[in-house]
Amino acid sequence: MSLEYKNPITGQINSSTQSVAGNSVFGVTFSVSNVGGHMEVWNLADLELILTADTYPSQIQLSANTIPINFTKGTGSSFSPDSISLNSDNISSGRRRLGMHVYVHENNTVYQYNILNYETLWDNLSGLTDASAVTYNQYSTVVNNLSTEGQDFINGWTGSTIEGINGATSNDANWTIFYGSDVQITGGTYSSGTSTLDLYNSTGGTISISGITAGGGSGSSGTSGSSGSSGSSGSSGSSGSSGISGTDGSSGSSGSSGSSGSSGSWVSTGSGGAAGS
Repeated sequence: MSLEYKNPITGQINSSTQSVAGNSVFGVTFSVSNVGGHMEVWNLADLELILTADTYPSQIQLSANTIPINFTKGTGSSFSPDSISLNSDNISSGRRRLGMHVYVHENNTVYQYNILNYETLWDNLSGLTDASAVTYNQYSTVVNNLSTEGQDFINGWTGSTIEGINGATSNDANWTIFYGSDVQITGGTYSSGTSTLDLYNSTGGTISISGITAGGGSGSSGTSGSSGSSGSSGSSGSSGSSGISGTDGSSGSSGSSGSSGSSGSWVSTGSGGAAGS
């Protein structure tokens, strides 16, 4: 059975659009209270799901799930299976809707919600009968896990992987980075062996450019740098070692002998005085 989209309705129909007075300081609702559309959350963890309860079977209702799905966890028996309840548009459950955008403050990034191969998963539910059959009513569609096809479909909704986290990529994550409506280059690789440049875009496609050759003229020389400042004075060297003692001098030669003095002259003796008369 092919997926037939229809505008969702519920058992409660408003008779008019809700609004507030022009001078009102409050709004009608918060974005995270809506089903799909654009929302704003604080952390990446707000995109994840916690699907546990104290007892089973139990419809998972946890405040930790900022953007929940309508999921019931059974006991595991054939009488109490797991099940996912979709809104009547068949592309939304709880407050999640295929194609919705969520801005995450933690890393300043917008993510888009998607379930890979959703139409194939939906088509595979066709032909299920008896207890594993899909249940429809005017306001909802319920799928249980009593068949492999039902379990695969539920896994699509309970998965909450985020591109760039724990190895998830844009090719397999439920939450993929939204780059806008324009296709953007997100990365690339170059093979020197084949001279081929592969560019990856935001849609998951690859653009290959072959025949790349090296080239380009030499760049101009850069300007000389300014002279560096003078270095600081070096520290004083250590004291030198004492010199070796000199050798003793040779003895001096003896002086020459002095000359002998000249002999003295004899003085003559005076004559005797005359005798007195």
